[in-house]
This record gives sequence, structure tokens and C-alpha cells, in this order.
Amino acid sequence: MTEAVDVLRDPATIRARCAAIAAAVGAGQSRWFALDDARLDAAADLVAQLTRTRFPDLAVPYHSRWRHFEAGGIDRNRELAQRLSHLPAAEQARARIDLAFVSVLTDAGAGAHWSYTEPESGQRFARSEGLAVAGLRAFL
Repeated sequence: MTEAVDVLRDPATIRARCAAIAAAVGAGQSRWFALDDARLDAAADLVAQLTRTRFPDLAVPYHSRWRHFEAGGIDRNRELAQRLSHLPAAEQARARIDLAFVSVLTDAGAGAHWSYTEPESGQRFARSEGLAVAGLRAFL
């Protein structure tokens, strides 16, 4: 398992997979996406400019479901790790996958008015952060 994860995380593997996807999309083999090569440079410039504006030191934080669990500056991942610590590593991984999978699936269409107030912190969260924290609390 560790070897498979190492391969999937390897930048060469990521580049190869991205190149294969880009080639398929460029060849018109995607039902969902289209690729306009003439606009790639402009898109890259826009992303670079926006990144430098928002993160001048280029220390860009990860954006993922796991970051949403840290909403309000609370390290809920540590709490999760403590709760799962009695389990074997493989079971901990399964639990984390279950949590992330269900949390992401429930993050569709809650609307702009939905929110969750976390009893433990008293903080109110909306949208993805609220759904992530509510899902994590339900999971725990």
C-alpha cells in the first residue's frame, strides 16, 4: 500500500496522468470538458497573478476537505487522530476515507443560508466549512 501511495504522490506520475487527461480532452474525448490551447497562457498568467496577490510569500495553504475541518482555527484533525489512535493504521485510514468521502458528498447544494453552530467552540460556520465541521462532529 505504501508503495502505491508513493507512486501516486510522485510528481512524475501526477504529470503523466495530467498529460493523459489533457490529451484526451484536447482530442475531444471528454463529455464534460473542452480545451482551448490558445487560452492556456492567459489562464496561467491569471492564476500566477492571483496567487502572488493573495500569497505574496508564495506560502499557499492546502485546500482540501481536511483544511475545512480546521475552520475557525481549531485543529479537529488532532482530535480525530486521538479518537482513532487505538485502531490499527489500516483501520484508521479506512475511517478517514469514510469521513472524507461522506463529508464531500454531503457538501453539495446546502445553499447560502445553511449554517452550523459547533457546540464545542460556539462558532458558526457556513457552506463547505460548516458542512465539514458538522460532518466531522457527527462522525466523532
